[in-house]
Amino acid sequence: SSYHLTIGSHLVNFGGEAFHQDLSSERLDKGEAQRWRGAVYLQDEWFLPSDLELTLVSGLRVDFDSQFGEFVSPKLALRFDPTSSLITRVSYGMGYRAPAFKELFLFFENPSVGYVVEGNPDLRPETSHSINLGLEYSLTKEIKCSINGFHHEVSQLIASKLGELDDNGLRRFKYENIDRVRHQGFELTSIAILPLNLQLRVGYILNSSRDLTQARPLVGRALHQGTSELKYHHRPSATVASVSATWSGSRRFYNDLDGDGTEETLYAAPYTTIDVALKRGLGSYLQLFINLENILNEGDHQFLAIQPFTISAGLSLSN
Repeated sequence: SSYHLTIGSHLVNFGGEAFHQDLSSERLDKGEAQRWRGAVYLQDEWFLPSDLELTLVSGLRVDFDSQFGEFVSPKLALRFDPTSSLITRVSYGMGYRAPAFKELFLFFENPSVGYVVEGNPDLRPETSHSINLGLEYSLTKEIKCSINGFHHEVSQLIASKLGELDDNGLRRFKYENIDRVRHQGFELTSIAILPLNLQLRVGYILNSSRDLTQARPLVGRALHQGTSELKYHHRPSATVASVSATWSGSRRFYNDLDGDGTEETLYAAPYTTIDVALKRGLGSYLQLFINLENILNEGDHQFLAIQPFTISAGLSLSN
């Protein structure tokens, strides 16, 4: 739930969220795993009283996790609008991400392609310090372009590790923590409002990721990535549909083929994923959703241990 109120030149937002997850499996030591997660947050958006279009945003988020405890994440951002069509932003913030339930306990096999992915219950949460600088320019009322530069210092990054072949010839992947990682680069985005309730978004990301502990480029991260999304939003019927595609360039991996500590550098070919999502409102609080993920069924036993083509559907309740 989220709420907001206006106090003078301040717009205050506050709220919280809570989740409960439960898993029963013969693979687990006790046969079952449970986890409570939640967070509360407070944000103040202060429209500074001056001739300049300045807005100062400060915020605080506290995450609670029955498995990992609490973490406090502050942030501070400044927005300056020198003209009606140009927006500049600069921000600093701390980040926190506890391992997802699937990263802790997931186990799925894709024998037709030749790999197995299994969770790691010993994972630790990620924490980060981030600096961002961005510009947003409106070419017209319907077209906006933006560029955002970023620098992230991450501790205990959660990543998948290239595994060995098991007795059945399947390559096993497992999640692990990487002590110290740096991400830096920039992101270009263009958004166009089209007729027929359509919106098109295209983007490009240059992300130089480095494992600072090993003093080498980070395993499995592409330097170049492209994204696109075509979204349809019909407000009277509360219908939202989208088709999105992500292209990732070549990625670097390291493999100790002989088990003697001498690693070979391997390069994975670029790949593309396509997803389709549909949401339809059913009354004031109920939503029907259908998701088609990884339609091209990307994934291989050596470099890309992702979930194969998946269809999911269900109902969600929101206030």
